[in-house]
Amino acid sequence: MDHWMHEYERDGDPSHLQAPIEIALDWYRFHVEEGRTSGFQWYDHSTGVRASRLGFLLQFILSDQLKVSDVDLVRLMDLADLHAKKLMEPAFLSRNNHGLFQLVGLDALCSIVGWRHACQGARSYAKEEFIELVESWFTEEGVHVENSPTYHYWVPLQMHELGAVERFQDARVREILERADAISPWLTYPDGRWVPVGDSHGTGPRLAGPVEPTCLPDGGGCWAVRNFTKSGYALVRSLPEVDESESSMFFVSGTTGPTGHKHADDLGFVLIEGGRDIFVDSGRYGYNYDDARSYVLS
Repeated sequence: MDHWMHEYERDGDPSHLQAPIEIALDWYRFHVEEGRTSGFQWYDHSTGVRASRLGFLLQFILSDQLKVSDVDLVRLMDLADLHAKKLMEPAFLSRNNHGLFQLVGLDALCSIVGWRHACQGARSYAKEEFIELVESWFTEEGVHVENSPTYHYWVPLQMHELGAVERFQDARVREILERADAISPWLTYPDGRWVPVGDSHGTGPRLAGPVEPTCLPDGGGCWAVRNFTKSGYALVRSLPEVDESESSMFFVSGTTGPTGHKHADDLGFVLIEGGRDIFVDSGRYGYNYDDARSYVLS
């Protein structure tokens, strides 16, 4: 649906959304009317994404900006009911970051068709579960528990981009995200790369001053030190003002918790000296189920 939704965002012409409606109806035909199955039919993440898109489309239909037949409207409403019911099943809710997409999708859909029986209590359920999930996603120190610096940054970013923080207004959630945001620069190398622990890749915010230094006696140098050992990380690195070509960083990881983005090692480290990688880890290879990913995770 992406192409046509982007076209609508570009010029505001709702006729672009006719093709996404046909895609939704085709999904209904295949899975409901013909009773066929597919691998991602009720995959946690994609179910939430479909629900939010379905709500997006239905708001145009219900406001008469798009026309569909009475029969197709019944099908789309049935599709909405199916997704709302599925997303309301407590056992179906993923406790990892996929749960974010599930709860936002449920709330977005039921904000449009809230009178449907399947949506009764859905929005309060979504908010309560969202707050509970966010509290479980971060340690008391404010570190994200999926064992990957990239996800520490990406999950709060997704909360903002999906509008979840505004949708589910809660002071505790904002406090958790502010603490996580302050930690993010400590999880990147001096050159801005995410420390390649777990499924991490790419670049993030660099550490900037002022930073209170930890200085060794007898002129042994001053360093930026953070102790996140309760969350599974600890690091010693050069101060932000040190030139990148002279920078150093020693990062130790010993995480537990969810294993979805975790590598097999329960204890490891990486080291940079003089701006060069000395001891390295593989970071994220990809999400294909193949021998290469298995090797990287090992």
